[in-house]
Amino acid sequence: MKGSAQSKPAIICPTPERAQHDGLVMQERMGDDGAPAYGARVVTQRPLDRYLARQLITADHYATGMRLYSLWRKAGKEPKLCADYCQRVASGRRDEVADAREIARQELNEALMTIPSVFSSCLLAVCCMGETTGEWSASAGRHESAGMAYLRDGLELVQALWMRG
Repeated sequence: MKGSAQSKPAIICPTPERAQHDGLVMQERMGDDGAPAYGARVVTQRPLDRYLARQLITADHYATGMRLYSLWRKAGKEPKLCADYCQRVASGRRDEVADAREIARQELNEALMTIPSVFSSCLLAVCCMGETTGEWSASAGRHESAGMAYLRDGLELVQALWMRG
């Protein structure tokens, strides 16, 4: 009786380990058969999401970090997972995409080049590349607990820069 009114909706649950470490929200959606199904959506995908959920950063810090990440993606800095081998036909839209990418690249570079390099390397690693502050601290040769302070201070510097300009 799959999909009938009398059948119970499917519930898709994450593994206990995932539920232990990430924030989850249960959502109702339509299953493949048209019957309601319930599933969990992870709301803490990136380190910044987890830091905000744990109140290690403020909402302003989060917004600034996500803006940096958005610029990173728009600028085409995100590594590609597969190559594109199809032929490309030149059109007017391609120029618009290139212009938007260049504007994002310039804004990102301005933000990261204006602040001291130790902060920009932390912001690049944590906000853009998805590393944790502990991973950045280890790679930068700093104490593990110092990464969060560098992240907060760097985000405040970029936020002040964007508020001025």
